[in-house]
Amino acid sequence: MCGRYTLGPRVPGEFDARFGGHVDIRALRRYNVAPTEAVPVVRRAPSGGPAGSGRETVNAHWGLLPPWATSRRERLKPINARVETLSQKKLFAPLVTKAEHRVLVLADGWYEWMRREDPGKRSSGPDPGKVPFHHTVDGGEPIAFAGLAREVRLRDGPAGLDPVGRPYGGPGVDERTLISVAIVTCAASPAAARLHDRMPAVLAGPDEEAAWLSPDVDGRDATALCVPLADERLRIAPASPLVNSVRSADGPWLLDPEVSAAPDDDDPTAAAQTQLDLTGPSDA
Repeated sequence: MCGRYTLGPRVPGEFDARFGGHVDIRALRRYNVAPTEAVPVVRRAPSGGPAGSGRETVNAHWGLLPPWATSRRERLKPINARVETLSQKKLFAPLVTKAEHRVLVLADGWYEWMRREDPGKRSSGPDPGKVPFHHTVDGGEPIAFAGLAREVRLRDGPAGLDPVGRPYGGPGVDERTLISVAIVTCAASPAAARLHDRMPAVLAGPDEEAAWLSPDVDGRDATALCVPLADERLRIAPASPLVNSVRSADGPWLLDPEVSAAPDDDDPTAAAQTQLDLTGPSDA
């Protein structure tokens, strides 16, 4: 499955150059993306998209709402969709067959957990019995999960604002319209299966990403793109136990397995280091 992932620091425009569309840099630099949060996804652009790329980036609510939903409080809102049953499930079948519902969920890694045999005494903090492991591809390069999206119109008030203060879906979208998304999962590769028997369907490269978005690709051929990633492209490393709680302060320290507490805001050295990490590589 995929229940948490990362959108760490990138050079401005790196996701745009890789996937098309335009990702606001303020929507990145996130190390513990969780369900119900707004996440950037790339979809086909009806008007051509930035620089004629044919794609646009919108922000979606992570948790796919059914077509009858009128509120984000709808109980049925899966975060994942199993590729093996996409064509059988009424919630997903109408989406996978139509390219306008297939999206790229942008990321640069994801987490899975291993259960400790002797977790010790449970405290009020993150679960000590769960050890998070961060999965990256090709040394931490940007990746795209196959995603299925649906727009619903809310009756209980505006859809609200995404993390950078824009209406969900971007400018020009009705304020009551909410785009929601589920990440497609597939069987885990042998390396990933040591932690979990499922993994997000990471599209293998630009050709597969283009095919996933293409109206010339039908539902059967689209699902055939969702296969386990080759082990030689995958790196799995332990992460901080702070990842176990969505209440933990977000930051690059979540990737360090030795960190059990967020840096002290009063520590100027820690604050400076955090700022350096978040700005990404220099232009030099």
